[in-house]
Amino acid sequence: MCRRKMRYADEMGATAGAMCSLDRRPEVRRLWVYPCPACKGWHLTKYRVAGRRPVTGEKGEQMLDVSVSTIAAFSRDGRVFRAFGHLLAAAAGSVLCVPLALAGGSLRHVTDGCPVPWGEAFAVLDEPSRAPVALPELTLAREFPLLAGIAPAAWASDWIGLGPGAPRPVLRLTHESGIRYAVARG
Repeated sequence: MCRRKMRYADEMGATAGAMCSLDRRPEVRRLWVYPCPACKGWHLTKYRVAGRRPVTGEKGEQMLDVSVSTIAAFSRDGRVFRAFGHLLAAAAGSVLCVPLALAGGSLRHVTDGCPVPWGEAFAVLDEPSRAPVALPELTLAREFPLLAGIAPAAWASDWIGLGPGAPRPVLRLTHESGIRYAVARG
């Protein structure tokens, strides 16, 4: 039944595959992703799937488009990883997490895995904000110029713990689109 179809491990991977397919063939205009009962994976189709929204090549006006090469600039070795529905890049003392839906360009050179311990990635992504403070655009541009290049406004900052054994809290910057950046500050 699904022998000749590309199999994706999860819905996010299938959505990313659909977005890449739409970039290559814009005349298709929309694709649907669906779970396969036979192989327990996910597939793409051009045909409407009841109860599912289509993936389209159109981006909303407010949606960012962050290229994989831009994300790689935050990495110590230029590598970008995919984990937890995000693209991650890490350098000494910092990690950038970009929702997969915001990623632009080819995902061919993205590695499945997590560049930091999983508990730290979970803390950056899921730790509830405690008293977030809006980050002024000038402060962002001066202190975090690479982040300002992604989105110059709509950032908030807070301090989070990375779990037991972590020496001190880290600064987390959160954009309204879901991008997160955490950095250990001296």
